[in-house]
Amino acid sequence: MFHRTPDGRGVSPIKIVSTTLIFFDIDGTILSTNGAGKVAFSMALHEAHNLDDPLAEVTFAGATDWGIYEQTLAKHGVTPTTKSREKFFAAMEQALKKTLISGKPFTYPGAAESISRLANHPRVQLGLITGNTEACARVKLGYFDLEQYFPFGGFGSDHPDRVEIARIAMKRAAIHSSGPGPVQYDQRILIGDTPADIDAAHGIGATALAVLTGDFNEDTLRSAGADVVAQGIPSALARGPTFPGHVRAQIPGVPPAQARVEEQEFPRRANGLVQY
Repeated sequence: MFHRTPDGRGVSPIKIVSTTLIFFDIDGTILSTNGAGKVAFSMALHEAHNLDDPLAEVTFAGATDWGIYEQTLAKHGVTPTTKSREKFFAAMEQALKKTLISGKPFTYPGAAESISRLANHPRVQLGLITGNTEACARVKLGYFDLEQYFPFGGFGSDHPDRVEIARIAMKRAAIHSSGPGPVQYDQRILIGDTPADIDAAHGIGATALAVLTGDFNEDTLRSAGADVVAQGIPSALARGPTFPGHVRAQIPGVPPAQARVEEQEFPRRANGLVQY
């Protein structure tokens, strides 16, 4: 490819930048709020709709905030509107800021370090594909000083369907990448902990790296079509079958030649499930 030189007298080649695009899910992948997110959701329902619902029967894993909101209102016979949804999302953001303080949230081993190192690589672009609203996603990541590493993404405030959220994230990646020359993605990767994350990866032609830090076991994730299943983010990245060497060197803790499923035990609640 060529473009005209500044003096208009000739042409010079356009440099195509080869980049690895890595999307991350949040809950069950990077971190757990240890129940603070679910409490905040319930508090926001009361604030926005005067509904008292402990959400005991709601499954958050792989779901979206928009989708759960609509399903919950339907159960109570309430018809949502754009205005009511925006009011609820705003109330949930404020509630989450309070519940995180007492919820004792945590990140999974190696997650924060992996993200920090990859974000500083000039040929890596990081984004989010999450069911969280954008505001809540940034509150959760900001609690651990990780928000700065994700300049764009697709969120649960964009659409109720996770595959559509992934497509929105891809469009934003293209906008964020705009520069003097075109960007060519040598690899698209989505790291998540649920079958819904795997579906989202396939929806944008990305490699699905599944981690076992969430509620789903290896058999379930492999049956859903995961390209790689590993215990956590570092080993998932190290075991990626086509992961570019220039990025592989940035992965902490798991030497490429010894990539393996880690034996690390992760903090869980008594019921064994990730607490959102």
